[in-house]
Amino acid sequence: IQSVQEDVARFFTFLASTIDNWVGNKLTNRSHVAMTHLILSAYHSLHLHPGDGEWLLNAGILPKLSNLMVDSSGHMMGASPEQLLDAVEHDSLAAVRDAAFAVFSSMTSTLARMAAAQGAAQDGHLTTLLERAVQIAAVVVKGIALHPANETRDLLQLQVLTWLHGLASLHHPVSRLIVHTQQVRLAIMDWALEAHSPQVQRVAIRLLASVLCNDDVNSSCQTSISEKMRDEWLQTSNGEHLVQRMLTSMGAVL
Repeated sequence: IQSVQEDVARFFTFLASTIDNWVGNKLTNRSHVAMTHLILSAYHSLHLHPGDGEWLLNAGILPKLSNLMVDSSGHMMGASPEQLLDAVEHDSLAAVRDAAFAVFSSMTSTLARMAAAQGAAQDGHLTTLLERAVQIAAVVVKGIALHPANETRDLLQLQVLTWLHGLASLHHPVSRLIVHTQQVRLAIMDWALEAHSPQVQRVAIRLLASVLCNDDVNSSCQTSISEKMRDEWLQTSNGEHLVQRMLTSMGAVL
């Protein structure tokens, strides 16, 4: 069985490297795009085992998936200014982005589920992979910030929020990772206050409440985080305090 798992790891590592080479040379060849979808479909059906954390980490699978979601310019795949001018290229690359995010979210959710099942004895590779996943979330939210304000951006925001909420629910220490990753934390607060979609705002507020009230986050506050740092956690990207800003907004509506 171990030999089969090693062969599977080598095969999927090769597939990921193949995609990464195509992305590095601009993913515009139609046959490469079609093959990318096939490879992502294979990854979607891959059944992960706890021992797979090591090869997933060593092969850089999560960063390679990230390269299919955010291009080298920092824009979401298919949403750079040049790509938006070509409807065919935009639609093609946006479809790759969505497929990659589906694999990424499914894979990381499985990793979180396995880490929670292992408890205190969990594999260090799983912990590192989840840390990488939240770091990639920071890259994704920056890419979303560059996206034109439209329904697609609303959907991307909603997908990221739903994924993060699920990840934190499956494995509670992820809440601490979210809170400590500034770019992600600020994005969630900004979306809670200023997202164009009311649904995005509701999900962002629910996620904030969930991670800030998490026992792991509160424990880290009591043991290693100063009062000043706790206040900084609630400062929005423009320096306003989240709670005060929310109360102000509510007052304006009422």
